[in-house]
Amino acid sequence: FREQLLGESDNATQCVILNPHVLDFRGRWGALIATASEPLVIENRALGYRLVYDLQTFEGSHTSLRYHGDERFEPLVPADRAEAHQWSNARQLAYRGSMRHLLRSLLAGTAEAEGFSLTLSQTDPLGYRATFGFPDRPISDHRVLRTDSSGWGTLRVRGQLGIRYHREAEPIAYLESEWFPERRARPETTQRSWLRVRGRERIDPQGTPEDPFALTVSGYMAFERLADLLPAEYEP
Repeated sequence: FREQLLGESDNATQCVILNPHVLDFRGRWGALIATASEPLVIENRALGYRLVYDLQTFEGSHTSLRYHGDERFEPLVPADRAEAHQWSNARQLAYRGSMRHLLRSLLAGTAEAEGFSLTLSQTDPLGYRATFGFPDRPISDHRVLRTDSSGWGTLRVRGQLGIRYHREAEPIAYLESEWFPERRARPETTQRSWLRVRGRERIDPQGTPEDPFALTVSGYMAFERLADLLPAEYEP
């Protein structure tokens, strides 16, 4: 449960669930179902936050994961200037290449300038083509998401969207994760992810999807979980 909810990144190694006694687990058809009688309190010493997470849905298996909750961030007090500087750098690193970073850059029409490249493929329902061969049909920002006068955007993807983030390499931890679909020894110099959208999805001005289950993510963005999550109002 910790591995699936918090993730397997370097940040996850510095996260602790302070009240695990509120959790309850059961199995159903090969999946782990988790509920919590009270909000989870998660101390993240990597990013300098205490996350209060009101878990509403959690269902994880070896092939897929669905979870959702309402979050509240409480900044931790750094021990000194060095730790404050370390947290600031770690937060910027967590933000860069994240789903929120992608959606915000699409809202602003700056995805390419901020290091993303997007491609589109028509795949079968299981998305096998995108898993075993990266799509090669480029698509521009404005064809993926349109922003209205209120600052909200509408994400429209017919098929599967391939995402490359060029300003960070894959970490070794990603290659060692059970969620990594390939088998190779060396990280790539770019981070690869894939996104499918159920119909059209509204995105608020802070880069948050209106329906958390309307987007299905695989690849690197699915590797990062709560340990890499930042407040919606975070600005690098």
